[in-house]
Amino acid sequence: MSVKKKRIIYIVSLLHKSLLWEWKINYYKNSEDFEVSFVLMNAVNNTPAADYILKSGLKLWQINYSGKKDLVKAIIKIVIIFLRERPAIINVNGFDASLAGMIAARLAGIKIRINTRHHSNYHLINFPHAVKYDKLVNKLSTHIIAASEVVKKLLVVQEGVPEEKVKTINFGFELSEFENITPSRINSLKEKYKLPENSYPVVGVISRFIFWKGIQYIIPAFQKFLNKFPQAHLILANASGEYNNNIRGMLKELPENSYTTINYEEDSAALYQLFDYFIHVPVDNESEAFGQVYVESLAAGIPSIFTLSGIANDFIVNGENALVVNYKSTEEIYNALFLLSSDKALRDKIIIKGKLSVQEKFQFKRMAVEMDNFYYSEILKLSKKIDSPVGIN
Repeated sequence: MSVKKKRIIYIVSLLHKSLLWEWKINYYKNSEDFEVSFVLMNAVNNTPAADYILKSGLKLWQINYSGKKDLVKAIIKIVIIFLRERPAIINVNGFDASLAGMIAARLAGIKIRINTRHHSNYHLINFPHAVKYDKLVNKLSTHIIAASEVVKKLLVVQEGVPEEKVKTINFGFELSEFENITPSRINSLKEKYKLPENSYPVVGVISRFIFWKGIQYIIPAFQKFLNKFPQAHLILANASGEYNNNIRGMLKELPENSYTTINYEEDSAALYQLFDYFIHVPVDNESEAFGQVYVESLAAGIPSIFTLSGIANDFIVNGENALVVNYKSTEEIYNALFLLSSDKALRDKIIIKGKLSVQEKFQFKRMAVEMDNFYYSEILKLSKKIDSPVGIN
């Protein structure tokens, strides 16, 4: 006799396209234990993420959501979905999804309400008035998943969440997707963005134009680097955000043919192969909740320069798997670029140890199994508290 699958509904806001979610979808579409479905809250429907879910045969509800003005309507729609589907577990991802999904789940009587926290100190630093909403979500959540120890500490120490309510589960990656990229994919991007053929070295950045990402310290370091390497080229991907005017103003100080901005590139794995070096320098150790680019760049074999933020605090070692610089230091970024350019032995060491470090810690299967075990344990605990398992299916 077959055992009825336990239903899980993921509520995700502002999701356009994500390799991480594609890997999750591929994993759960063949699950023998869980029936997974999705609620997407986006300003537009039929995003690449929505198309991917539908092509995978998983159930999907799409809710038009353009901001807080749509919150009440979103909550009502999600409540209706929950009452009809009766999931065992809901898992919310993204601030808006967390707020709408947790309120709806509480109203619908869902017993296991999991919040995967995707931001760190952003509200505390930039929008203190929004912290009350984080605390509401924390209160309504029966469990909170922190992607790194930095986020767990912030939740417990600064937002007062009981430690037993928080579980750390690092993101996982299909790391092989960042290796052995075909030349045709790489050449296609070079042609798409009209990169000068004689550019070397190419310095890559994949960060939204937001103050705490630290791009304002990279640009003057690169400007100084050009004095030594006049053929160098800077690529800034994900080139939009609230700090856009400031960044664009700084870029005007560079020679016009020395940089390229890319609003969004779907083939992110191939994009890394355009880079000779990679830089990611958030302005403090808590700004990143996780920081996927720390893992992706090393998996792609790109010698990297980092500040320690998010997950980097847990595994990056200066001079071993990357070069670490101090926060907000243009001079140290320049020095690290120059060191990478002049020391081939160091570059080779960082490439090898960088790949090994992410392979040991960030395999997707590890994360998936850890999540499954977590789901199982909470369903089992709940089933022991009620007379019958009916109601959690």
